[in-house]
Amino acid sequence: MTADSIAQQIIAQAQRRGYDPIPPLATAIQESSLRPGAVGGGGRWIGIYQQDSSYSDRYNAASSIRQFFDRLDAKRRTDGWSADLWLNIFWLQQRPGEPSADAAYANGRKAYLTEIQSKTADAQHYVALYGGTVPAQPTTYYDTDRSNEFAFGGPRNTANIVGICIHDTEGVTSAQADDETDDNVTTYQCTSRTGSYHVMVGVDGERIRQNTDDWATWSTGNKGNDILLHLCSVGSASQTRDEWLAQDKMLRAGATVVRYWADKYNIPLRRVDAAHLPGILGHGDTRVWGGTDHTDPGENFPFDVLIQYAIDLGTQPPVVPPNPDTGGPLMALTDAEQRELLDNTRWIKQQLGPNIWGPDSSLGKNDKGEELTVRDGLAAHIRKADK
Repeated sequence: MTADSIAQQIIAQAQRRGYDPIPPLATAIQESSLRPGAVGGGGRWIGIYQQDSSYSDRYNAASSIRQFFDRLDAKRRTDGWSADLWLNIFWLQQRPGEPSADAAYANGRKAYLTEIQSKTADAQHYVALYGGTVPAQPTTYYDTDRSNEFAFGGPRNTANIVGICIHDTEGVTSAQADDETDDNVTTYQCTSRTGSYHVMVGVDGERIRQNTDDWATWSTGNKGNDILLHLCSVGSASQTRDEWLAQDKMLRAGATVVRYWADKYNIPLRRVDAAHLPGILGHGDTRVWGGTDHTDPGENFPFDVLIQYAIDLGTQPPVVPPNPDTGGPLMALTDAEQRELLDNTRWIKQQLGPNIWGPDSSLGKNDKGEELTVRDGLAAHIRKADK
């Protein structure tokens, strides 16, 4: 794995989790020169961030990067968080058995902080190359897995999934919430059995998996529990559009979940109501099926922004480059060229293949009852108009 591909992954993780990518990238450059096999401390420190033996799979670049940011996220949720990201990383990188972070800083370890900051120019070089083109797409669609805590609901067939349903928590607005609200609501739902979702997203961008996709949640009180995936954001249906848009970190985190599900279950990234699935709808849209009077996430929820964020995640080069050991003619292409080929192939399939999005997009059928392709459908309409 090249230094460039590792830099791309670090930038992508930083963007997704809401961090300035320069400090974590500079730290990796200082620690390992972006080499996953780097070894220091007599073999005690290994990998991109020179992690100790308590970290699993330290030689794996993606795993090493993910664990580094997981630790950074954990620190962000504690009282030890500093407004200076450099200091947070400095304290994070203290080695077990060394003096405490504060003591080390006071006794001269400031030199280490200076060392990682000296790599700022190198980090800026990578961000200039990849900062605008690396997708904020995670290696998985959740940060915390609490699905083993939800003992209510039941199994379901994922072949029946046709859409993604957006909810909010109610109770408090997004502005009134804090980084723990999503965890607290999840805990309350576990203990009270008053409802559940598949993923909960907090104002800090944390994504909590409450249930696996093959589990029917208690989300809508109707058939939506069987045929939809349920994503809940911290907030209230009473919020204005501007209040929702102020939670950009939460919206972008939610978009990564939407994109993951859309790709996995072939769900079109479009706003629909219950009558026009497949697509993305709100809890309030499911009232037509009965069993609920909820209106969340409210008429002002920015579905357009959420969906556009999810769409944008698919227009970028992939974070993880293909494995060169697999060989084949595609390996002669760059990452960007492979992505372009894939995107163009999918577009051609959608445009020329049979209608798969429902009757609203049909251009007619031939004598055999088969859906017309775009080309044949347009030709038929032109002939009709000429007559």
